[in-house]
Amino acid sequence: MGPRRAPPRALPRSLALLLLLLLLLGVFPRPARALRPNALRPRLRASPRNARAHLARRVRALDAIASTEEDAPPPRPPPPARFLAQRLDHNDPAESRTWRQRYFLNDAWFLNDARPRRRRRLGEEEDGDGEQDASASDATEDAKNTSATAAARASPAIVFLCVGGEGPALRATVVTIGDAHCALAVETARRRNALVVALEHRFYGASQPTGDLSTASLRRYLSSSQALGDIAHFVTRVNEMYGLFGDDVRWIAFGGSYPGVLASWSRLKAR
Repeated sequence: MGPRRAPPRALPRSLALLLLLLLLLGVFPRPARALRPNALRPRLRASPRNARAHLARRVRALDAIASTEEDAPPPRPPPPARFLAQRLDHNDPAESRTWRQRYFLNDAWFLNDARPRRRRRLGEEEDGDGEQDASASDATEDAKNTSATAAARASPAIVFLCVGGEGPALRATVVTIGDAHCALAVETARRRNALVVALEHRFYGASQPTGDLSTASLRRYLSSSQALGDIAHFVTRVNEMYGLFGDDVRWIAFGGSYPGVLASWSRLKAR
């Protein structure tokens, strides 16, 4: 005879109760409850009629946008680069050396009855023929915009200043379409009939004060303090160019990152 097998052990009482509970749940399942609809979320009607109406409205809107773009005047060519004489060191009254700082200016949308008929570029005198041509073009432009100019008299002139900073050189389109970083500000300037200017930061792009990038030159002349001095002098010269003084003008300086900080500091310095 072989060895006798031991009788099987009885299941623990806790395990037996658990198996019984699972068996009961499987035999008598609880009815599933549907999730309550979110009271804050409106129900969408997905009927074919509503879908067709929605698509028809979208098509009409796109057609209207396309027709508006076709009727719009062609974009203006980018303005030429201009240069302003700046002091080399704003912190040293004895320093008399100057350098040429590049800037861009767009006054195509600017409406201000107080601006002079005879313009001149900052730091550059125009000859007689240039003055006559500018006067004739101004007279023609003023005749076309009589009503708009009359409406602009009651409100101050607006100037948008794009503050340049560390990075790639500024392009002329920065004051016409704004490029990637200033498009919203330039579009706002167009709607407000504002003057748009952009000032390049010293030691970047074509704005080179000393012609060298030595450590001694950068330590002395490349700083936020010198950049604020450049902005202050530039604002003064633009105001003089267009005859804007006191409450007749509102300056809006903008920029991102370091240029944004310069824009904020320039506002504090101008108080």
